[in-house]
Amino acid sequence: MSSMKRSMLSPTFAATGDATMLAAAMVSAALRMLVIMSGLRPWLWYERPVRERFEGQDCCLTVEGPIYRSRDGTGYPLGSQLRTEFGWLDLTPEETNQLADDLRSGIDLALLRWFTRSDMADRQLPSRQSRNRYFDDDVAHNLILSATPPTASMEQDAHAS
Repeated sequence: MSSMKRSMLSPTFAATGDATMLAAAMVSAALRMLVIMSGLRPWLWYERPVRERFEGQDCCLTVEGPIYRSRDGTGYPLGSQLRTEFGWLDLTPEETNQLADDLRSGIDLALLRWFTRSDMADRQLPSRQSRNRYFDDDVAHNLILSATPPTASMEQDAHAS
């Protein structure tokens, strides 16, 4: 609060000290939030919150929440919207659950297939490893360069040096 200049406040606030400056800053923050929310409220009023999003290359499933429990205890979202290059499809809560379960199973299958490959056995670890950005980003950049063919601009750069 000490970085706030007294000239930013009215003369009455400037004369009364730090407690008033704090109050003025809080009022100012509240007014800024009110302005932001009054601009967002019309848009958010009719939108459902996004619970999950499954993104593919050409399609996307947006699951809308919150999740409500049925009489048997099963959780159901309010529904979902499926977007493809051909258009949109609204799904019911039950259809959304079925499709989301299929997508999660497909993701698990693809990931486990990679994890259990024989050429990955020596890289399997019991826990997540932390990253050292300074070192690991440079290693990743070199791996990307070695895995991709040089482009014409890269070849020109190599000849220039």
